[in-house]
Amino acid sequence: MNEILLMLHFIGLGLGASGTVAGFVVGRLVMASPKDAPVLGRVPQMVSRFSGTGLGLLWITGIIMVWSRWDGPASLPHFFWAKFVFVVAITIAFGFIEAALAQAKRGDPAGAQKKFQIVGPIASLCLLLIIVFAVLAFN
Repeated sequence: MNEILLMLHFIGLGLGASGTVAGFVVGRLVMASPKDAPVLGRVPQMVSRFSGTGLGLLWITGIIMVWSRWDGPASLPHFFWAKFVFVVAITIAFGFIEAALAQAKRGDPAGAQKKFQIVGPIASLCLLLIIVFAVLAFN
């Protein structure tokens, strides 16, 4: 059972990571070529769905594995808690990204783009640190 949970956890990581990277790339393309913005502007909505699904899968499988694999939070290594801080941070960043997408949909793409420029790099850094601390915690 734990192997299946871990596989699902990694699938969630893949979905979330691909969304983070795709959002970064699309944002750069829109800034470099504003005339392509109407077409490229539809991509973040779809990417966000994949990222949200991945993030949800990570939370669900992660919480289950805390008890099925580690017998509760008290048994987790110290580096897990550093990882967890960045999991919470990337979850908050996802909320800001969703708010920016809604802002763009309401007709303020310039304001949304400013938020993406701030939150996108933070989410990318959080993703990198999650992976680093996961390896340190569980290897």
